[in-house]
Amino acid sequence: MILSGKWHSDRVKILILSHSSSGNTSLVTRFAERRLARDGHEIITVKLPATPPDPATFDLVGVFSPTMYFRPMVAVEAWLERLQDQCEARIPTFLVATCAGEPGAHFEIQATQLARKGLRVFAAHFIPMPSNWPPHRVLSAKIEPALPLGRLMCRGPLRPLRVALGFLWTELTEPDERDRREFEEFLDRLPKEAAAACPDVARLYSAWLPGAKALGHRMTTREMRKATAVRIDPSTCKRCGSCAKACPSGTITWPEREQPPVMGAGCTGCWACYNACPHGAIAGWMSPPGKGRYPGPSRETCALFNH
Repeated sequence: MILSGKWHSDRVKILILSHSSSGNTSLVTRFAERRLARDGHEIITVKLPATPPDPATFDLVGVFSPTMYFRPMVAVEAWLERLQDQCEARIPTFLVATCAGEPGAHFEIQATQLARKGLRVFAAHFIPMPSNWPPHRVLSAKIEPALPLGRLMCRGPLRPLRVALGFLWTELTEPDERDRREFEEFLDRLPKEAAAACPDVARLYSAWLPGAKALGHRMTTREMRKATAVRIDPSTCKRCGSCAKACPSGTITWPEREQPPVMGAGCTGCWACYNACPHGAIAGWMSPPGKGRYPGPSRETCALFNH
């Protein structure tokens, strides 16, 4: 049980649970580690699929994960179920998501799940990143010549439009200095706000896209798989194993090194394997092999969060 007096101390012990499917969330996690450590806090970071430690030994818990189809990744949900139950401990917890514009029901679903584990979610923050969903990127590439128009439409007071227009031009959701500054302010407030009363879960984030929360709640693994099936082309595969290493659900296995990896039945449709394959040996719905791959954070984004 956390003693309220602990929050009057200058230092707290923080557990960060993190998963990244494309590199964006890892970049943000490392930035948060440095920022919180700078203020003297002790940071322990554990990444999927490692077994999470007992949250009861920490003063504060943070969960960093990508948004997938307006909800948390199924693989991350399964991972968090492995947390030890804390009964009535109500350990202060904050959530951070990276997403291509709209978290939808991400925070609500994750906060509800963690509450069952005895973790009290008191704050949430999302950072926009370019879409890493290949079908989206394939479609967006067709209107890429009009990207300057999109940037013009999002200047000045219309800046919030970039999140909405990111559905047309994926690069519009590239984070900028203001996004980093807002994230810094969020991190700086955490230790103080951890002792405050827990807000209503539904108020952690207000979706701007009509129906986004409802869609996020409706999404199941089966629904995600309907239009996201991927397949490995054995004639193109170079047997490098990148897809098996990238798969967050352990669906892709590589039992025989002389043969292509094997796609199992538990795919959640995250496309991490597609984006990780350096040889364009994986194809999927609306995405011919190698088309629309997301290579990871841009040089500008890396520089922004390595500041």
